[in-house]
Amino acid sequence: MALYKKGKRPPNPDPESYIWIDTKEGGFWRRRRGLVKKARLNAAYLQSSEYTKICSPAASRIMRKLRPYMKGLQPGRITVRICGKLRKALIETNEPGINCWKDLTCNGNILFIIY
Repeated sequence: MALYKKGKRPPNPDPESYIWIDTKEGGFWRRRRGLVKKARLNAAYLQSSEYTKICSPAASRIMRKLRPYMKGLQPGRITVRICGKLRKALIETNEPGINCWKDLTCNGNILFIIY
């Protein structure tokens, strides 16, 4: 799937079936959900949603504390990655922790080192 930069949107293949998705890296056309088969949410998705409600504010608070030390870096989606790592720890050990941050990177080459 090719990503297109902002302002370089290709024509919509089918306006009733596709929507434009914007991301930080660009955008792409995606088929609307539920057109081929009915979209259903399973129990695992609902539980993951509950974990995200817990971990997302925590990741935002962590990033607020780290922001002064990240001047000049391009953090990109580091908040989402922190949230994902916290959610993974919450699912595995039933309590959020930083022991799963081993391979968390920022700017492509800076590792968070946990002692």
